Amino acid sequence: MTELKSRITAAIAAAEKKPWNAFRLVMGESALRQAEELEKREGPLPLRGIPVAVKDNIAVAGVEMSCGSRLLEGYVPPEDAEVITRLKQAGAVILGKTNLDEFAMGSYGLRSAFGPVRNPLDPLRCAGGSSSGSAAAVAGGIVPMALGSDTGGSVRIPAAWCGVIGFKPSWGAVSRRGLLAHASSLDAVGLLAGSAADCGRFFDAVAGFDPGDATSFDPEPKARGVSGLRIGIWREQLLLADTPAQKAVLEAARLLERAGARVLEISCPAVILAGETYVVLAAQEAVSCLARFDGLRFGRGGEPTPALRTRLMGAEVRGRLCLGSALLSMEELAPLRRGALCRRSEIRQELERAFREADLLLGPTTPGPAPLLERAGDAGEERKADALTVVANLAGLPALAFPLGEAENMPLSVHLMGRRGEDRTVLRAAMALEEGRGAR
Repeated sequence: MTELKSRITAAIAAAEKKPWNAFRLVMGESALRQAEELEKREGPLPLRGIPVAVKDNIAVAGVEMSCGSRLLEGYVPPEDAEVITRLKQAGAVILGKTNLDEFAMGSYGLRSAFGPVRNPLDPLRCAGGSSSGSAAAVAGGIVPMALGSDTGGSVRIPAAWCGVIGFKPSWGAVSRRGLLAHASSLDAVGLLAGSAADCGRFFDAVAGFDPGDATSFDPEPKARGVSGLRIGIWREQLLLADTPAQKAVLEAARLLERAGARVLEISCPAVILAGETYVVLAAQEAVSCLARFDGLRFGRGGEPTPALRTRLMGAEVRGRLCLGSALLSMEELAPLRRGALCRRSEIRQELERAFREADLLLGPTTPGPAPLLERAGDAGEERKADALTVVANLAGLPALAFPLGEAENMPLSVHLMGRRGEDRTVLRAAMALEEGRGAR
């Protein structure tokens, strides 16, 4: 057996045990066929033979895509998502589909119809959501890279709680064709990896304009060096975090300063309004995005969806759809709808002003470490977890979660956010943090 096939066989064996309930299904035979085909391909391939796990709301041709819901059991997409096509072209091996909160709605990884995902670092704690399975697969060492999706922090929160890198590119920097939409103006295909350097290679392989996605574009081809970069510590976000998370941010600032960056303090009060703005906008868009399932059930047919929604959609999804429907249909809620759009515009304008003073904004990714499963699930706490991450989605900016610090014997994470299109500068800063942490 060749080294490549041996590596893929070992990854398949590890994934088939489905530890932490991270995997929804493992594509064992397909992965071995991909490895055999790779051995016949000549020339350099940037991701040759690297096994990659894929969140189960991203289409892989001929493989069931359930989106964590009983409603879509049996649905098999006819073609690959653009991001899957690019991964295969780069030589990656698609290993399997990972578990997630139903229709990517959740921050804890507890709301999949196929059971919760547990944290590989402590199975009594949450893995984070909604890209919980992808984060667990990377943190548990099954794969070095995984795809997720990020609508309000769904890549960065699980990355933070599992102690890995989680990157949400600029809106449109990675094609969303083949990603099942949750809220189209907020969604991004996200990347999870064990290191910032790997995440950079991953991004280079999948980023860029796609003729099939009118919202896609080519991000800046080069990263700005860390030396001379202005790093703004975001005061309001810092105050939303626990003391250990605040210390992690200050440590990150020190590491970047040693690498030649200049650190300053930035005030951007609009973050306080970001959480409620996100809830209103995401709920409305979710209604439109999931309206496509008003037909018959995929794979089984014969029963109208209104009856199925009651029985086959979880409580969280039903609740969000009810909220979105009320916002869209009730005239008395029109001021709330308009207010959310105005606040989104204000948040973007305030961030534009902040980026005149700083090149990157630094803060905590989450207020603290992964919560215990028994304490998770409270809606108020979930909104608090989202509050630090949704800003990047509302403004369409690149943002990255980097593991740094510790509390309760669990990892903490800092959050880097840059200007739209300057994704590689965010990644370069994360690499500098990695280098500085290693040197320390």
